[in-house]
Amino acid sequence: FALAEMIHQHPRSQQTPILFISGVHLSACDLLQGYAHGAVDYLTVPIIPALLRAKVRVFVDLARKTAALQRESAERLHERALAYLAAADVFVFPSRTDTFGVVLLEALASGLPVAAFPVPGPADVVGAGVGVLAADLRAAALAALDIPGSLCREYALSMSWSASTRQFLENI
Repeated sequence: FALAEMIHQHPRSQQTPILFISGVHLSACDLLQGYAHGAVDYLTVPIIPALLRAKVRVFVDLARKTAALQRESAERLHERALAYLAAADVFVFPSRTDTFGVVLLEALASGLPVAAFPVPGPADVVGAGVGVLAADLRAAALAALDIPGSLCREYALSMSWSASTRQFLENI
C-alpha cells in the first residue's frame, strides 16, 4: 500500500487508477484497505491477459469520458461567462487585494470599461480612458458608463501576447 500512497502523492499521478495484483486470497478488510489507498480493482494470479485488457480498457474509457465531460463543462462555463460580459455595461472589480489582471483584460477585450479601486492590479492593468479607479466604486461604475466600448477593446488588444512580446523584445 505504501507504493500506492507514493503514486498518489505526486501531482501528475494523483488520479491514476491502480490495479492491485495479489498472489494470495485477500480478506474483505485487506480489500477495503487497498481501496482506501487508491486501488480501483484487484486481480489475482495467475493473470488472465484478456481480463486484464478488459479492465484496463474500462479505465481508459472512463478517463476519456471524464476528460470530455471536463472540457464540455469548461466550455459551458466559458460561454456563460461570455454571456454575462455581453449583458453588462461595466465590469466592476470590487477587490482591494486581488490582482486578477487577466479578468480585467477579458472584460476590456469584451468592450467593457472597468470600475475598480485604485490599488495594485487594477492600477497596473487599467489604462487611462478605459476604466475608472476610485475609492467610491459606485461613482466609478457610473463614470465608467461614459467610456466607449471600442476604446476598451482597442486597449485590450494592445495587451495581447504578441504585443507584450514585441514590447519585451524592444526593451532588452
